[in-house]
Amino acid sequence: MSASFTVGTSTTATPSAATISASYGGATRTTSLSVLPPALTAVYSVTSPQKGADACVLGTEADEIDCVLDARGSTGFIDRWTWRYWTVEASPLGHSTTDSQAKPSLTNRCTFFQNASTGIDPQGNRYVEMTIELVVQDRLGSRSNPVQRAVRMYPNRLCGYSF
Repeated sequence: MSASFTVGTSTTATPSAATISASYGGATRTTSLSVLPPALTAVYSVTSPQKGADACVLGTEADEIDCVLDARGSTGFIDRWTWRYWTVEASPLGHSTTDSQAKPSLTNRCTFFQNASTGIDPQGNRYVEMTIELVVQDRLGSRSNPVQRAVRMYPNRLCGYSF
């Protein structure tokens, strides 16, 4: 004999367990139900007001970069957004924040560009190739898989670039 029934749950920030029992004709059956939090998924965009999607422009001030890293599309009970960015993978920079929107932070910014590869966009503008990576984390320390994207960094004739 079998029976179907619906069990209503609600979203939980931590794994929760419940026991379900059913009795009929003197027999009782018991089973466990686990309710898990939604999966952590990192999703983001990078937008420059000057150059549009997947681009950043270096400014004249020490740590000025015009693009916004926007991870509001990420899912799960997120406590921390951890960003890494590099032009040469051996030398990543990064920062962590409790806000879903941020800007890259370049300390020693001209060093950041050493040995970087360059490219030319469809409009004929030269740029430095940069990779940006995001990992989201919940308050229990669980982390999403890293998500990376290629971004064009326009050096704006700074750090020894003529473009």
